[in-house]
Amino acid sequence: MLLKNFIKEYNEKFSQNFKSGFWGEIEAICETLKDPTFHPSMRLKAVLSEFSALENEPLKIAVIGQFSSGKSTLLNTLLKSEILPTGVVPVTAKVTYIKYAPHEFLNVIYSDGRSEILGVSELGNFVDQRKDLQKIKSITIYSSNEILKYITFIDTPGLNSRSSADTKETLRILKEAFGVLWISLIDNAARASEKAQIELLPSILRKNSIMLLSQKDRLKDDEILRVLEHSNKTLGKYFSKISAVSSKLEKSGMDGGFTPIKEFLKNIQKSRQNYAKMKLGEILEALKSERENYIKIYENLQNIIENNAEIFTSFEQNLSAYSADFEKFYARIKEMSNNICEIFMNSVKSKTESYFRKKKGFFTGENFEKIDFEAPEFNKDEALSKLIYDDNKLSDNFRSFKNALIKFENSIIFDANSTYLKMQNEMMLFKGRYESFTRDNEMFSIEESSQLNKIAGEVYELFLKNYEIEFFEFCQKTRLFFEKILIKIITNYENAIILTADFISNKIQKSLSDYKSDSLAYSLYYPKFDDFNNALLNNLHYYEFENNFLGNGAFIKRAIKDLKDGILTASENNQKYVNKLKIAQENALFRLNNLKFKQEF
Repeated sequence: MLLKNFIKEYNEKFSQNFKSGFWGEIEAICETLKDPTFHPSMRLKAVLSEFSALENEPLKIAVIGQFSSGKSTLLNTLLKSEILPTGVVPVTAKVTYIKYAPHEFLNVIYSDGRSEILGVSELGNFVDQRKDLQKIKSITIYSSNEILKYITFIDTPGLNSRSSADTKETLRILKEAFGVLWISLIDNAARASEKAQIELLPSILRKNSIMLLSQKDRLKDDEILRVLEHSNKTLGKYFSKISAVSSKLEKSGMDGGFTPIKEFLKNIQKSRQNYAKMKLGEILEALKSERENYIKIYENLQNIIENNAEIFTSFEQNLSAYSADFEKFYARIKEMSNNICEIFMNSVKSKTESYFRKKKGFFTGENFEKIDFEAPEFNKDEALSKLIYDDNKLSDNFRSFKNALIKFENSIIFDANSTYLKMQNEMMLFKGRYESFTRDNEMFSIEESSQLNKIAGEVYELFLKNYEIEFFEFCQKTRLFFEKILIKIITNYENAIILTADFISNKIQKSLSDYKSDSLAYSLYYPKFDDFNNALLNNLHYYEFENNFLGNGAFIKRAIKDLKDGILTASENNQKYVNKLKIAQENALFRLNNLKFKQEF
């Protein structure tokens, strides 16, 4: 019950009600696009706010003309007032709005926000391009002409201005204009340079634009027809109509061709709805393309993450080769042990030993007899001399083994680092591409582009750091493992040989002593090859390392498995993060796709 009451109160306070019909739907769509969840830009909000003016306020018509095309003269003639200065010097240095008011006056807006009300006669001081007008932002002329009740003219610097800034300003004005009066001197109409400028006009304005070929009084009728025919053929697709006019003829009471202009201005009133629908449609398509672009970017990032997993798979494929090498090294330890034990066995000889035993006789009583026997003898010093002291062959073998192990270790580390660098490279390319990404449309969300900039700039912390940690731990484990081998086997081999020789020698001496004490209870110990070998392998930690070299529990298999698990976990987390970003864009796109007119108008 509490929830229902809350919802009711919320709706009563915050839900918006829009009027029925076309303009109500326009307003509803505009308000939806202003929703903070869309992160609308300031420019988008401004453009959307302009739709409310389309219903009732005068339509904005941009007036564009080349130097000496008679633009100001034509407007003066149309408005039946000499409010715009004319002359041989370039004028209209600043955007000039011409609006309706019961009385004529001039409103000058300065760059610092100040405004100044002046007489229309002062206009000449603000439109001459020869003067420094940097402090002027815009000028508005107010006139009582009836046309201005439904049309606001915007006199622009033009697209062929000496100043690129003025050209840029004209293009900006065209974004807020409903239509265009393009004025061209009839002598220069439809030239290639002019066509290039006309092509800059937004396509949405073409149906609401007219081209006027001024000063037709200069040409004969047949010449006018030829110019019109050529102009229509060359530029007809950019305008709803191309017509020849003459302010001179119109002012003298003759037919100056102004009737088509007046009809054009009257008829475009009927296209308000169609224009609004087309413009809003263009905005929606632009916003959809923005979201689609972000979806593609985040899908690209997901592909990079997926590709990184594939890059790791190529490293994992080295496992079989690594395992084979581990088995070879393990076999080599046994091989070196066999060679050592061969020398041990060659140092085992036989010698004659004796002991005294009590002997009882019938006549002689108790006495002793000497018993001679063959006993084993292990010449430890001889063996050690051959193995350690007098021959460098064994040390060379172990040194070679050590170098091979170090080379193998470095190879594994190199492969691991190379794999990480490949993964890093993909991410760094993404960073370079999008860290300075800028929106290509003022209406697009700056929050979305900033978020992409932030993500691209932080790819290490967001995506690479966990990969780097996993590879670092793998390399550390590998180094420690090989260090353990080198310490226990390579560095310790001489001690292992000596311990083995001592062990067998002591065992022989113990058995000889026991045998001499009681030959019936004890037997002599004759060392075999396996006795030496097992003892030496134990002292070389051979069996200790068996599980680390061989089988499913081998070190390299465990290390790569741990690395794989870490990489997969990091990749899954990265995918989840990026997918969340992509879903947000997909949801926004879904909402945009659902912003449609409920009925046809």
